[in-house]
Amino acid sequence: MRKVPTPSGRFAFQLYFDDLGEIDEICLQALKRQSLLPPSPAEVRIERFVEKQFRTALRYEELGPDILGCTVFNSSGAVDAIVVSRSLEEQNTTPARRRVRSTVAHEAGHGLHGSLFIGDNCPDLGENERRILCRSEDILVDTQRSYRGRWWEFQANQAIGSLLLPRPLMNAFLDQSGIKLPSTGTRILTPAQRESLAKKAAVTFDVNPIVARIRLDSLFR
Repeated sequence: MRKVPTPSGRFAFQLYFDDLGEIDEICLQALKRQSLLPPSPAEVRIERFVEKQFRTALRYEELGPDILGCTVFNSSGAVDAIVVSRSLEEQNTTPARRRVRSTVAHEAGHGLHGSLFIGDNCPDLGENERRILCRSEDILVDTQRSYRGRWWEFQANQAIGSLLLPRPLMNAFLDQSGIKLPSTGTRILTPAQRESLAKKAAVTFDVNPIVARIRLDSLFR
């Protein structure tokens, strides 16, 4: 990761990853540090990860229409709180519970990528400005073009797959499913294979199928 100056926008510099595999590695090492990487393909305890990694309890609050989550930073740039929409959590359905998990992972991605609110990147901001509000349209966007320059949301979305479906667990899952990832060459899944694997991964990792599809696409491109 490196910092690239930006001529305009919210931040003075952008956090730039030459290889998105760096995000995988950041998330993987964080899970290992907190002893929360399952030994085999299974659900990642993402709420517990937030508590241990950022030393703050996950909060559920009313955040307003279409706002799913929020990451609050302190004046030193560390995560002060991660908040998830109470109305989403109270829906009490499997898709809603899984969307809560994706939202928590997205917010954790903001925290792990760090440095957004440190020093000269955005000086003299009050508490209300040292936060990132994530709307439903920000989470699980399919293409980088759809972010309209909000690179921090693109990077946080990459962390959803990296945290909830870590690469070593996905490799093991694919191996158990009889799918091999070639070390070189183009990785191809047929549409039928992709859909079947996405449904199976959704159950194994307790995520919505769209999360599994996006993760599979990132591994087979």
